[in-house]
Parts: sequence; structure tokens; C-alpha cells
Amino acid sequence: MNAILKNTAKEFEHQQELLHAVNDTAQVLLAAMDEDKFEASVLKGMEIIAHCLDVDRGYIWKNEMRGDVLYYAMIFEWQNDKGRRTNPVENKMVFPYTDVPSWEASFLKGECVNGPLDDLSQEEKDRLLNHGMKSVFAIPVYLKNIFWGYVSFDDCRRARCLTDDEVNILRSVSLMLANAINHNELTLNLRSAAMDLRSALENAQDASRAKSEFLATMSHEIRTPMNAIIGIAQIQLQKENLPLEYKEALEKIFSSGNSLLGIINDILDMSKIETGKMGINPAEYDVPSLINDAVQLNIVRIGHKPITFKLDLDENLPSKLFGDELRIKQVLNNLLSNAIKYTDKGLVKLSVNHLSQGDASTMRDIMLRFIVEDSGQGMRSEDIKRLFSEYMRFNANANRTTEGTGLGLNITKKLVEMMDGSIAVESEYGKGSIFTVTIKQKAPECPPIGAAAAQRLRDFTFTADRQAPIMQIVREPMPYGSVLVVDDVETNLYVAVGLLSSYQLKIETAASGFAAIERIKDGKTFDVIFMDHMMPEMDGIEATERLREYGI
Repeated sequence: MNAILKNTAKEFEHQQELLHAVNDTAQVLLAAMDEDKFEASVLKGMEIIAHCLDVDRGYIWKNEMRGDVLYYAMIFEWQNDKGRRTNPVENKMVFPYTDVPSWEASFLKGECVNGPLDDLSQEEKDRLLNHGMKSVFAIPVYLKNIFWGYVSFDDCRRARCLTDDEVNILRSVSLMLANAINHNELTLNLRSAAMDLRSALENAQDASRAKSEFLATMSHEIRTPMNAIIGIAQIQLQKENLPLEYKEALEKIFSSGNSLLGIINDILDMSKIETGKMGINPAEYDVPSLINDAVQLNIVRIGHKPITFKLDLDENLPSKLFGDELRIKQVLNNLLSNAIKYTDKGLVKLSVNHLSQGDASTMRDIMLRFIVEDSGQGMRSEDIKRLFSEYMRFNANANRTTEGTGLGLNITKKLVEMMDGSIAVESEYGKGSIFTVTIKQKAPECPPIGAAAAQRLRDFTFTADRQAPIMQIVREPMPYGSVLVVDDVETNLYVAVGLLSSYQLKIETAASGFAAIERIKDGKTFDVIFMDHMMPEMDGIEATERLREYGI
């Protein structure tokens, strides 16, 4: 009886040791957050279990398919001094289950291999005898009901079997180890995928920046000669008694040049936005002037189309606002020009109002709202979804002869968002569209526009039987004035001189910043100096700073 009690106590004590070993292994694995320490943590966990089981070697094997054959590959190995081989094996041993088909059959049924080598089949002995073990214990591991692999331990000193309790605890430890390894692999894969995605994103951003910088550079390089073409055409058109055929040709050159310049400017704006070089420059501006400029610029686009242009204006609008007037004009111009472009007859209407936020006696936030409505082609729902995409033009078949890049609305949306605003569109195919833009602005203390100014703005109504007057520029002669034009491009100097000559000014030119400085050092004085920015060797900014040193 005493012997039975002693054995029972000994077995209980061993079970407690195994449970403690399992707990210690779990703690070691949970602490292995650093991937560099993970392998050491797994080996430490195997060592804890091996010492408790009094075995000499431990392995973790993971299954992998090669063609139609299932293999098991060693991914971790632990051994003590008694379990060390005379002839070390390769770091990764890979074997087909076909070498030990009985093991595969047992593992697929969830059964363990547990006992001395002498109790195994001859093919198993032939496979394992040269590894120097006397007993082997192998536990299959299933993760989510999939045969993941197995964990094995070798006793190189004794022929023995593990008890049922030892086997059950070893099953738990094996599953714990496999889960930790699987989780670590998933983490590494996710981290690798994240690094790949980050690298791909950086490459895409680099490519986008390179594209945008290329477009910005090319747009600038193209714009310089294009301005020259437009300028030369404009100079020639100013001549009196110009033959009709020459005048018509020059007008077409001037018109086509302006259209192409608009496209170039769109591309330049897109590249600036993409590279983050497009900025918002707020300043106080006059609201009636902004509205008037936008209307006057666009009603001339109507030409001979039977279109009525209407302006609906809130007379309580603040007369002054604080924001980027240039960008707001650009937004209005894009919306109004599109409305006129895609309307053959009927109505184009601009409504301007605001929502006030804060005390009217202080600088406060307001939401300035523009609504551009037309009775033109309208859009289908699928076109509206893609409306603000780059290079998108809706109803391409009907509008194949319409000029433009399809960049305008994309630029408009980005400009509006840069000003803490929003843009929305409603449209019905064949009946027209309504664009609503809301932009946050600051309102200083000032009176409203008032009824009189609002009415004068509304009086810019345009109808089909009344063509907008052609704007004439009156140039007042200034023979007393002197001007210096600095530019490294000879054509630009020619255009500048030609456009200024009608003012009867005293005009001189310089082909570089150095030449401009020499003129000043020689005692020349000028009322105005027009300085080019991008010039070789010394750019316009540096040249201007040098001129300032001479008191200019």
C-alpha cells in the first residue's frame, strides 16, 4: 500500500512539474514580442519541456507540399550534450512522409508515436537508427483542423514510453509552440507586406513627383515660347491698315495660342497641386470687384449663342473678405466657362450668397457660396461619379470638338478643398447642371455690398440679341518714362518692347542680371525694371537683391 501511495505521489508530483513547465513555456513564448528573440524563446520553451520529460533532443517539424507529395521540414531543433550527434545534420532537414507511411497514417488519425525504437516497424528503424535515439515521442499538431506538422522528442539513453498524462501535456505544449510559430510567421509576413506596400507607395510617390516635376518644367518651357507667339500676334494686330487676310490669320494664331496657354496652365496647376507647391495666399479683397471680374471675363465667351446670363446676388454680402482672391476667381472661371461651353442655348446663372458665423463686429468666419446653374447638356449619373477625375471629359462623343483637357474640374475641386470648402453637383441629362461651391472666408468689420451696388452688378445681363462689347485698351503715351526689361530670351525681349512701345516709353533691354547691374553701375536710372525670374548664372531674385544694394 505504501509503495502504491509513493508511486501515486510521485506521479502527481511529476504532473505538477509538467504543468509548471507548460506554464513557464507559455510565459517565455508570450514574452517573445521581438522577432530577433523569437527563435531563442522557442528553443527555451523546448528546453523547459525536455528537461521536465528528461529527454535529449527536441524538434518542431512543419508540413509542406511539393507537387503532390507531403513533406515534413525541421524548423527548430534543440539538443543537450547527451543528444548531440557525432555528425551534425544540415540546418533544415526535409523528408517525404512516404519514407515513413505509418507515421503519416497515425498522424492523420491524431495518434502519437510513443515508445522505444525496438517496438517500431523495420522501415521506421531503418529510417531512425542512424540518428542515435533509443526512444521517440512524436505528437501531431492541427491548426484550425489542418494537419500543420508535428513536435518530436528523442531519448538517446533509455528505451521507454511516455505516460498518458505526459502525452496529453505534450499535446498542449506542441499546439502552443505551433500557434506561436504560426503567429510569428503571420506577423513577419504582414510586416514584410507592409514594408513592400510602403516601398511601393514611396516608389509611386517618387514616380508621381517626378512626373509632376517634369510636367511643371515642361509646362514652363512650353509657356515661354507660347507667350512669345501670343505677344507677337498681339503686337501685329495693333497695327493699323493690316490686310484682312493677315488680320484673320493673326487672330486665329492669337486665339489658338490663348487656348493652348490655358491647357498649359491647367497642366502646370495640376503638377503644382500634386507636388504640394500650390499654396493659398489670403489677403483682403473687394467682393464686388471679384464678382464683376468673373462675370465680365465669361460673358464674352457666349459670343453669338442664344444664352441669357443672369446674376443673382445677396445684397447683404460683406463688401470685403479675407481669402485668396486669385484662386476664387480661378474656381469661378472654371465653373462659368464650363457652363457656357456646354450650353448651346437657354440660361447660365450665377448666384452668390453667404452664411455668417460669428459676431458681425469682429473678424469672423463666413461660408461664401457660389451656385452656377445652366440649361445645357447635363450629365448622366455615371458621368457625375467620374466628374472630378483627372483628364475626364463627359459625353466625349458629343463634345469631341470642344476644346479643353478635362483638368478644370479636378483642379477646381482641389482648390476648393485647399480653401476648406466643398463642391457639389446636381445634373439631369439633357436638362442642365447645378454646381454649388462653398468656401470658408474671413470677414473683416465692413458694411455689406448694399442694394445699389448689388443692382449695378445684376445689370450685366447678357441676351442673345446683344453681343458683348469688345473691350478696347486705351494706352496713354508716357514719353517721360524709362523702362529696363531684363530677360535671357531674345524673343521675350522683342515681345516686351513691342507691347510697351505704344506707350512711347524710353525702353532698354538687358539679356542677363549681370548686364542689368552694369547698366545701373554706369549711372543709368529707370522708372521701372521688369526682371525675369529664371535666368542662367544669376536669376532674377539674386539680380534684384544686388540692385537693391545700389539703392534701386
